[in-house]
Amino acid sequence: MVRFIRADYVDLFGVTPICRVQDADIWRYLVSPRTKQILGAILQVKNPIVSDSRDGLFPQQELSNLNDHRMHGGKHGDKIVRFPFSTNMYECENGLFVVMRDGVKFEALGYSGDWKNGKAELCMKVALRDRRFDGTPRANDCALLDFPYSDPKWCRPLSPKLKSVELSIYGFVPGTRLRETKFGGDADYDEFVRQPFAFLKDPQKFLGYFKQAWHSGRAPGQNALPTDDVAHFVLPGFELLAKRAGYDFIELCPSHYHVARWVMKAGYTPTEPRHIQVMKDFESHFTALANSGQKLRRAHESWVCVLQSLKPKNLIQAPFDFNGPIWPQDNIAAENLWMYKALSRRGAAYKVPALDV
Repeated sequence: MVRFIRADYVDLFGVTPICRVQDADIWRYLVSPRTKQILGAILQVKNPIVSDSRDGLFPQQELSNLNDHRMHGGKHGDKIVRFPFSTNMYECENGLFVVMRDGVKFEALGYSGDWKNGKAELCMKVALRDRRFDGTPRANDCALLDFPYSDPKWCRPLSPKLKSVELSIYGFVPGTRLRETKFGGDADYDEFVRQPFAFLKDPQKFLGYFKQAWHSGRAPGQNALPTDDVAHFVLPGFELLAKRAGYDFIELCPSHYHVARWVMKAGYTPTEPRHIQVMKDFESHFTALANSGQKLRRAHESWVCVLQSLKPKNLIQAPFDFNGPIWPQDNIAAENLWMYKALSRRGAAYKVPALDV
């Protein structure tokens, strides 16, 4: 007797559980009360629009084609993406709430201000992304990416069999960008605080901006003030939605030390033993500084972690030359600082293999 094949073809084609999360739950569990106040009440709901074009529906909609596909015979250049995506738009009293999704990811964004004329400010971005294609070129076919995930070493999935999803968070108060404040400075300084590692190629400029940032009260990455309730609100929401969707792990790649310490306090663990040791080494150095009478705020600790990558090393003044640990993720090279938390019993029982590095 012939044994005919039975399979979940929707799943095989890459339509993952995370893309089925509903907008109402995203609004409820991932948009903090303060962010809801910034956006105001939802006034008008538009029908979903499905598109394969990078020409956005509003001026600030950003889409990517990281694999440089040339669809439709190439007549539109790189404007057409491989897989279509949907856009749901909710006009609010003070801006716009948008949910975009394709088969592997949903991304919710909040814009404060005149979004119709491209004058709104992004105040929120939250996303969950299925990791099943990570470490392969297929991962970069998603049009909702900010970074590539195709590196077979640094982006390999946590498990070949268990399900994992990556979270990402952005939440800042409109009108607090450094380039817009009287104490901030020019756009170049604003960009330094946003991505300081990109300035390491010019050590003198780096040090000048570093000294300015040291007294700013901002941590690296905070070129605008964080929305005060996001840190406490969103992690439980992410975990709830991922668990409901049947995922065994939830992961993220924190760009800076203060973010890594925040999620570690919530139960997240670095995936790689080498990264666990890096975190321990930095913590040990900061403890030694505190014991010597120089206790640093968390934002300053993050800046010191960035400083360790500066060359030549003699530019790093005592007592901040740790002569050892280097922050592993600069959002330029391929290396990522993956951290994870188990959501299921299968995930909790799984022994995560280390990379051979």
